[in-house]
Amino acid sequence: MVPEKHLEGLLALKVIYSGGVFEPYGKEVHKYLESTDMAPKYFFSFNVHSASLPLEPVIEEHHLMEYLPPPSDHSQGWISLRDLEGRFPKVASDSKASIEAALCNIIDVLGEKNYVHGDMRPNNLLILVEVTPDGKSCIIQSRPDSNPPHPYLKVIDFDWAGIAGAVEYPPHRNPDVEWPGEPGMPIFETHDREMIDMWMSKWPAGNVSVADRTDQRRDRAVYNKIRA
Repeated sequence: MVPEKHLEGLLALKVIYSGGVFEPYGKEVHKYLESTDMAPKYFFSFNVHSASLPLEPVIEEHHLMEYLPPPSDHSQGWISLRDLEGRFPKVASDSKASIEAALCNIIDVLGEKNYVHGDMRPNNLLILVEVTPDGKSCIIQSRPDSNPPHPYLKVIDFDWAGIAGAVEYPPHRNPDVEWPGEPGMPIFETHDREMIDMWMSKWPAGNVSVADRTDQRRDRAVYNKIRA
């Protein structure tokens, strides 16, 4: 897998290199969450057969989807929950309960079709925010259809997504991440919620609710540490 390439700030192209080791990108799950406005718009996919390895042909899967731009000085935008924690820890702390409720709602929607995502880490969960003019804080935006208001979240990276129990984790994963299932084993319907519970119990890092961290140098240090 290679990082997404942004095309003219409007589209995102995700490319997955497959030699038959990994399951195909979970576009059906992606399109299902798109239909509930919980994922970027998915447009279409196409495959390219590479001749670089004649003894083991490689298929390049291309998936074209909506690009969710980050916030600018003049508009709202999307950041990951990992970046929200790093850049605006007090906002993350103050909004933790509502964000967790919104995540549980996404899990419930997936469960209606017996779908799993498989990688519900903070970097794969985007939230719509508007950064304040001084750049020191942000205002979390609500879903347009929510009553009472819920944070506007969208899920990305459906590499392992599919039907619960039928799709599997890859044989090699980040060993520093706490995972609910074993490498190469099935992803079960409870795993997405278990993963969220694991990192949410420690999120955001530090006891930011005790004091307002307005020192931008400290915020930047936390941000860089998380991104490292």
